[in-house]
Amino acid sequence: MESYVIRIYRRDLDDPRKPVGMVEVVETSETRTFTHVDELVDILCPKEIHPLRTRIAGDRHDNT
Repeated sequence: MESYVIRIYRRDLDDPRKPVGMVEVVETSETRTFTHVDELVDILCPKEIHPLRTRIAGDRHDNT
């Protein structure tokens, strides 16, 4: 099972879809930063591992 520590430091008050933070992979201690909710999703569910996620996320973005 994958485990993560997610730290959110701040977000854009005008656009709550723009959090800023860091993800730590517990098993490897690897850290990655993100500046948008889509980057966070890419870290947690990479497209190469979950190809269906790309289609679902694309459908969601087409409606906004």
